Amino acid sequence: ATPPKLDIMAVRPRMVETAARYADGVCLSAGASRTYLANTVRQVEATLAAAGRPRHSFRICAVVPAVVSEDPCGARARVAAVLSTFDASTTEYLAAGAIPPGSLSRAIASGDPAEVDTVFTPDVIDAMAMVCPPDRVGEALAAYARTGVDEIAIAPLMPSDQVPDLVRLLADNRPTKATHL
Repeated sequence: ATPPKLDIMAVRPRMVETAARYADGVCLSAGASRTYLANTVRQVEATLAAAGRPRHSFRICAVVPAVVSEDPCGARARVAAVLSTFDASTTEYLAAGAIPPGSLSRAIASGDPAEVDTVFTPDVIDAMAMVCPPDRVGEALAAYARTGVDEIAIAPLMPSDQVPDLVRLLADNRPTKATHL
């Protein structure tokens, strides 16, 4: 039997570089902003080129928290509740361009949950997750495609009875190569 491909979960530059040098792919953590994803894709491509490895032989996957709903406030609150459980410094790093460095750590250190809520604004949540109504799923997927990742692994943060509809929406709205370039 063919051995399974080896993908490495990575967040920070040294681990991303190590994955690009030695693994078959890298999987980027849930809660990564599209800015972080695009920057990390460029880092991977530079590392692959320096190591003499062809880009087409390496997969870049991003885990994307997702809530598709006509209620954007409720959807964002669901995502914020999950993201607020992540390590603060890692979340700030993954949220490149969305959360100012140190702001989440300071909010958590204050001991006031309301302070943490002020960090996870609608713009921040929208940068770190796929939150949209059903008619915007195609746009949301295209935005992730433009980062250069090869695959996204959707982490549905919705009631389980809504997940089959989400999967159908995702399948029906997958961007083609021509639509996201």
